[in-house]
Amino acid sequence: RSLRPACLADELLYHGWANDPEVRRQSFCSDPIAIDQHQTWFRPRLQSSLSLLQVLVDGDGLPLGQIRFERDPAHPHQAVIGFSLDPVARGHGLASELLRLGLAELTRQWGPSMEAYAEVRAANEASAKAFLRVGFMEGATPRPGVRCFTRPALAPH
Repeated sequence: RSLRPACLADELLYHGWANDPEVRRQSFCSDPIAIDQHQTWFRPRLQSSLSLLQVLVDGDGLPLGQIRFERDPAHPHQAVIGFSLDPVARGHGLASELLRLGLAELTRQWGPSMEAYAEVRAANEASAKAFLRVGFMEGATPRPGVRCFTRPALAPH
């Protein structure tokens, strides 16, 4: 398995993943996402130097999931992570692999001084375990019902 950059042809794939019932259930906002709302979100991120969108593919190039990193200009050395797996790819330990591959790409693209940060719903045990398995540290709860995970930068800023 490997990562490839997301492209405009992935727009509907990402939309389907975003609206998967389990993904919506684990999201901070569980409302379905309309296609025009998704396009307004997705298209600018493909071009942005503050976003890194990658698709996990198997040996045949079939998409298994996605990982994205986003930087806030106010915190240029911190990347916020979001990821999801296709329903057929869940339950096979791929979340940790997706995170490891994504973090390697993050370092390759933006350098070793990037800290990685994620927030997950407290009930999302699968994502929490995946972050811990790849070396993230759990921090103080930023707000009720939320767990946060950080992987410090590999090199000083």
